[in-house]
Amino acid sequence: MVVMKKKRILIVSAIVLLFLTVASAVTVISADGDTTTQPKVEKAGGVELKVKRFPISRYQANNEASDDLIKGAFVGLTNVTFSFAGNIVRVVDAGMDILYNLQPIDEFANSITNVSKTVYKTLKKNFGEALFIFTCAYVVYLFCVRGSIKEAMRRSILFICVMVIGGLWMSNAGYYM
Repeated sequence: MVVMKKKRILIVSAIVLLFLTVASAVTVISADGDTTTQPKVEKAGGVELKVKRFPISRYQANNEASDDLIKGAFVGLTNVTFSFAGNIVRVVDAGMDILYNLQPIDEFANSITNVSKTVYKTLKKNFGEALFIFTCAYVVYLFCVRGSIKEAMRRSILFICVMVIGGLWMSNAGYYM
């Protein structure tokens, strides 16, 4: 019983495959009857691009036997295979172009820069004066109450360094990223 089902499935699959092969052979027509294409040399980064030498759409079996029923089916199957391979080449080429393109990274860096500048301006506008007054009061506290000139100078220089480095980072975050 199981063997009969497997045979039926195999026979139906073979008939469908034969039908698709014959149908593809009937639909294969050469572009304008022209079977030659002159090679085009295109270079990128000093390297000749082999994929651009001939148009991918021109990769097809050029055989006079395509008018015959059986031979034409095999020529059609070959052309379907070439077409499938050409589509794979196009997809891989487009994917590589997107993958190795710096435009998405530049757009992301610009977004980061805009966000950083907005945050920096908002913090400076709302908390800048209060932070400066708090830092000056802390330095005066260290100097007067604790009597530590060394610690007061160290904290002042540290505050200035943090403000300079933070300001540089906030204004150029996209470039640094």
